[in-house]
Amino acid sequence: MLLYNVRGPKSWQHLLTYNGEIHPTFQAACAARGLLETDDEWDTCLNEASLIQSGKQFRQLFVTILLYNNPQDPKTLYERHKQSLSDDCEHSLQNRFRIGHPTEQ
Repeated sequence: MLLYNVRGPKSWQHLLTYNGEIHPTFQAACAARGLLETDDEWDTCLNEASLIQSGKQFRQLFVTILLYNNPQDPKTLYERHKQSLSDDCEHSLQNRFRIGHPTEQ
């Protein structure tokens, strides 16, 4: 994508640079230039789903997004929604596995 959009690149470093900032990866350089879609759509989808879906359903949706939609930054998407992804885990640990006071870990 960068080779199609950057006119007359002189080096790999030139391709990684945008507005004076050197990006660590070509993907990051593409994102900075607005050549890639952002994860905003997936973030909105997960925010809405967290209000109406159970923990298991929510985790299935998250996995579906990861497997079939290739989000740009899956780690950040996970960090934003990890509370909703695990909201039923404490209850499950207490009732199914008889762990009295499970910790977050």
